[in-house]
Amino acid sequence: MSVNAIVWPFAAFLPWIDIPASLSVAVDSVAGPTISVQPLTDQVHFLTNCDVMVPGSQPRSYLTPLPCPPMVTHADGKLVSALSPAKGGEEVVAYAVGLGQTNPPLTLGAPAATGAPTLTVFAIDFNYRTNALATRPAGPSFPGTGVGFPTPAFTGATPGFVGLYQINFIVPPPPPGLTACVDTTAIIPFTNAVQSNLTVSVGSAFSFDGAGICVQPAQ
Repeated sequence: MSVNAIVWPFAAFLPWIDIPASLSVAVDSVAGPTISVQPLTDQVHFLTNCDVMVPGSQPRSYLTPLPCPPMVTHADGKLVSALSPAKGGEEVVAYAVGLGQTNPPLTLGAPAATGAPTLTVFAIDFNYRTNALATRPAGPSFPGTGVGFPTPAFTGATPGFVGLYQINFIVPPPPPGLTACVDTTAIIPFTNAVQSNLTVSVGSAFSFDGAGICVQPAQ
Protein backbone atom coordinates (compact mmCIF):
# COMPACT_ATOMS: atom_id res chain seq x y z
CA MET A 1 0.00 0.00 0.00
CA SER A 2 1.24 3.50 -0.77
CA VAL A 3 -0.05 6.93 0.14
CA ASN A 4 0.22 9.85 -2.24
CA ALA A 5 -0.34 13.35 -0.91
CA ILE A 6 -0.44 16.62 -2.81
CA VAL A 7 0.44 19.44 -0.42
CA TRP A 8 1.35 23.03 -1.25
CA PRO A 9 4.76 23.74 0.33
CA PHE A 10 3.73 27.09 1.84
CA ALA A 11 0.36 25.93 3.19
CA ALA A 12 1.67 25.96 6.76
CA PHE A 13 2.27 29.70 6.67
CA LEU A 14 -1.22 30.74 5.54
CA PRO A 15 -3.58 29.51 8.29
CA TRP A 16 -6.50 31.70 7.18
CA ILE A 17 -6.51 30.57 3.52
CA ASP A 18 -8.09 27.29 2.50
CA ILE A 19 -5.45 25.91 0.12
CA PRO A 20 -6.59 22.84 -1.87
CA ALA A 21 -4.87 19.59 -0.92
CA SER A 22 -5.77 15.98 -1.52
CA LEU A 23 -4.90 12.49 -0.29
CA SER A 24 -5.23 9.25 -2.20
CA VAL A 25 -4.44 5.66 -1.17
CA ALA A 26 -3.26 3.05 -3.65
CA VAL A 27 -3.41 -0.71 -2.94
CA ASP A 28 -1.54 -2.95 -5.39
CA SER A 29 -1.16 0.05 -7.69
CA VAL A 30 -4.93 0.57 -7.75
CA ALA A 31 -5.73 4.10 -6.61
CA GLY A 32 -8.75 4.73 -4.45
CA PRO A 33 -10.89 7.84 -4.31
CA THR A 34 -9.29 11.20 -3.69
CA ILE A 35 -10.01 12.82 -0.31
CA SER A 36 -9.74 16.55 0.33
CA VAL A 37 -7.54 17.37 3.34
CA GLN A 38 -6.23 20.49 5.08
CA PRO A 39 -2.53 20.15 5.97
CA LEU A 40 -1.41 21.74 9.23
CA THR A 41 2.06 21.97 10.73
CA ASP A 42 0.92 21.01 14.24
CA GLN A 43 -1.96 19.79 16.40
CA VAL A 44 -0.70 20.15 19.96
CA HIS A 45 -2.01 17.77 22.62
CA PHE A 46 -0.55 17.52 26.12
CA LEU A 47 -0.46 13.86 27.11
CA THR A 48 -2.35 12.63 30.15
CA ASN A 49 -2.31 9.20 31.71
CA CYS A 50 -5.52 8.50 29.79
CA ASP A 51 -3.51 8.57 26.54
CA VAL A 52 -0.32 6.49 26.74
CA MET A 53 2.23 5.61 29.38
CA VAL A 54 5.25 7.88 29.20
CA PRO A 55 8.37 8.38 31.34
CA GLY A 56 7.49 8.92 35.00
CA SER A 57 3.90 7.69 34.75
CA GLN A 58 2.19 6.32 37.85
CA PRO A 59 -1.17 4.72 38.62
CA ARG A 60 -3.94 7.27 38.16
CA SER A 61 -5.09 7.22 41.80
CA TYR A 62 -1.62 8.34 42.92
CA LEU A 63 -1.62 11.59 40.99
CA THR A 64 -4.75 13.66 41.39
CA PRO A 65 -8.54 13.31 41.46
CA LEU A 66 -8.63 14.72 37.93
CA PRO A 67 -9.85 11.99 35.53
CA CYS A 68 -6.88 12.49 33.18
CA PRO A 69 -3.95 14.15 34.99
CA PRO A 70 -1.26 15.64 32.70
CA MET A 71 2.09 13.95 32.30
CA VAL A 72 4.41 16.67 33.57
CA THR A 73 7.59 15.61 35.38
CA HIS A 74 10.47 16.97 37.40
CA ALA A 75 14.03 16.62 36.06
CA ASP A 76 14.36 13.27 37.86
CA GLY A 77 11.29 11.89 36.07
CA LYS A 78 8.98 12.09 39.08
CA LEU A 79 5.53 13.38 38.24
CA VAL A 80 4.48 16.85 39.30
CA SER A 81 1.49 16.49 41.61
CA ALA A 82 -0.07 17.81 44.79
CA LEU A 83 2.29 15.56 46.75
CA SER A 84 5.31 16.62 44.66
CA PRO A 85 4.63 20.16 43.40
CA ALA A 86 6.89 22.12 41.09
CA LYS A 87 8.79 25.12 42.43
CA GLY A 88 9.25 28.58 41.00
CA GLY A 89 12.37 28.68 38.80
CA GLU A 90 12.40 24.90 38.30
CA GLU A 91 12.60 23.44 34.80
CA VAL A 92 9.97 20.73 34.28
CA VAL A 93 9.01 18.59 31.30
CA ALA A 94 5.57 18.13 29.76
CA TYR A 95 5.02 15.31 27.27
CA ALA A 96 2.93 15.91 24.18
CA VAL A 97 2.09 14.82 20.64
CA GLY A 98 1.31 16.77 17.49
CA LEU A 99 4.16 19.28 17.53
CA GLY A 100 5.03 18.62 13.89
CA GLN A 101 8.27 18.35 11.98
CA THR A 102 11.68 18.59 13.61
CA ASN A 103 15.18 19.51 12.45
CA PRO A 104 16.57 17.05 11.49
CA PRO A 105 13.31 15.35 10.43
CA LEU A 106 12.01 12.32 12.28
CA THR A 107 11.87 8.94 10.54
CA LEU A 108 8.31 7.63 10.21
CA GLY A 109 7.70 4.74 12.62
CA ALA A 110 11.21 4.84 14.10
CA PRO A 111 12.18 5.99 17.62
CA ALA A 112 13.77 9.42 17.72
CA ALA A 113 17.56 9.09 17.88
CA THR A 114 18.11 12.58 19.30
CA GLY A 115 16.14 15.38 20.87
CA ALA A 116 15.64 17.21 17.59
CA PRO A 117 13.91 20.60 18.08
CA THR A 118 10.64 21.44 16.33
CA LEU A 119 10.57 23.63 13.26
CA THR A 120 7.56 25.51 14.58
CA VAL A 121 8.21 28.09 17.29
CA PHE A 122 5.57 27.75 20.00
CA ALA A 123 4.38 30.45 22.36
CA ILE A 124 3.71 29.69 26.04
CA ASP A 125 1.31 31.15 28.59
CA PHE A 126 1.24 30.80 32.40
CA ASN A 127 -1.98 31.28 34.32
CA TYR A 128 -1.75 31.20 38.12
CA ARG A 129 -5.45 30.53 38.72
CA THR A 130 -7.11 27.62 40.46
CA ASN A 131 -8.30 24.80 38.17
CA ALA A 132 -8.03 27.05 35.07
CA LEU A 133 -8.53 25.79 31.52
CA ALA A 134 -6.03 26.15 28.69
CA THR A 135 -5.90 29.43 26.75
CA ARG A 136 -4.34 30.28 23.41
CA PRO A 137 -0.96 31.96 24.05
CA ALA A 138 -0.39 35.36 22.49
CA GLY A 139 2.08 34.91 19.64
CA PRO A 140 2.78 35.83 16.03
CA SER A 141 0.30 35.34 13.20
CA PHE A 142 2.81 33.26 11.28
CA PRO A 143 4.26 30.12 12.91
CA GLY A 144 7.97 30.36 13.55
CA THR A 145 8.31 34.09 12.97
CA GLY A 146 8.61 37.14 15.19
CA VAL A 147 10.17 37.67 18.59
CA GLY A 148 9.16 39.21 21.86
CA PHE A 149 6.66 36.59 23.04
CA PRO A 150 7.34 33.93 25.72
CA THR A 151 8.48 30.54 24.43
CA PRO A 152 9.25 27.22 26.15
CA ALA A 153 12.86 26.44 27.03
CA PHE A 154 12.70 23.56 24.52
CA THR A 155 10.19 21.85 22.24
CA GLY A 156 11.30 18.74 20.39
CA ALA A 157 11.36 14.98 20.02
CA THR A 158 11.87 12.70 23.02
CA PRO A 159 14.79 10.32 22.27
CA GLY A 160 13.87 6.64 22.20
CA PHE A 161 10.16 7.13 21.48
CA VAL A 162 8.03 7.17 18.33
CA GLY A 163 6.01 10.34 17.84
CA LEU A 164 6.56 11.60 21.38
CA TYR A 165 7.56 15.21 22.03
CA GLN A 166 8.58 17.06 25.14
CA ILE A 167 8.05 20.65 26.18
CA ASN A 168 10.58 21.93 28.71
CA PHE A 169 9.62 25.11 30.54
CA ILE A 170 10.71 27.15 33.55
CA VAL A 171 8.05 27.52 36.22
CA PRO A 172 7.54 31.26 36.85
CA PRO A 173 7.71 32.58 40.44
CA PRO A 174 4.39 31.95 42.22
CA PRO A 175 2.43 35.07 43.16
CA PRO A 176 1.88 35.99 46.83
CA GLY A 177 -1.05 34.20 48.40
CA LEU A 178 -1.05 31.26 45.98
CA THR A 179 -3.25 28.45 47.30
CA ALA A 180 -1.58 25.05 47.46
CA CYS A 181 -3.09 22.03 45.75
CA VAL A 182 -5.00 19.64 47.98
CA ASP A 183 -3.53 16.26 48.85
CA THR A 184 -5.36 13.65 46.77
CA THR A 185 -6.12 11.61 49.89
CA ALA A 186 -7.77 14.59 51.62
CA ILE A 187 -10.22 15.69 48.91
CA ILE A 188 -13.88 15.45 49.81
CA PRO A 189 -16.01 14.29 46.85
CA PHE A 190 -18.06 16.97 45.05
CA THR A 191 -16.14 19.87 46.62
CA ASN A 192 -14.33 22.58 44.67
CA ALA A 193 -10.86 21.46 45.72
CA VAL A 194 -7.66 23.01 44.36
CA GLN A 195 -6.56 20.35 41.88
CA SER A 196 -4.14 22.67 40.03
CA ASN A 197 -2.91 26.20 40.72
CA LEU A 198 -0.97 26.86 37.50
CA THR A 199 -2.18 26.20 33.98
CA VAL A 200 0.51 26.08 31.30
CA SER A 201 -0.65 26.56 27.70
CA VAL A 202 1.45 26.08 24.57
CA GLY A 203 0.41 26.78 20.99
CA SER A 204 1.01 28.25 17.57
CA ALA A 205 -1.23 29.74 14.90
CA PHE A 206 -2.88 26.36 14.28
CA SER A 207 -3.41 24.72 17.65
CA PHE A 208 -2.92 24.98 21.38
CA ASP A 209 -3.38 22.90 24.51
CA GLY A 210 -2.55 23.18 28.17
CA ALA A 211 -1.97 21.35 31.43
CA GLY A 212 -2.97 22.23 34.97
CA ILE A 213 -0.18 21.48 37.45
CA CYS A 214 0.61 22.06 41.11
CA VAL A 215 3.20 24.62 42.20
CA GLN A 216 4.49 25.06 45.72
CA PRO A 217 3.50 28.46 47.18
CA ALA A 218 6.30 30.84 48.05
CA GLN A 219 7.52 30.41 51.63
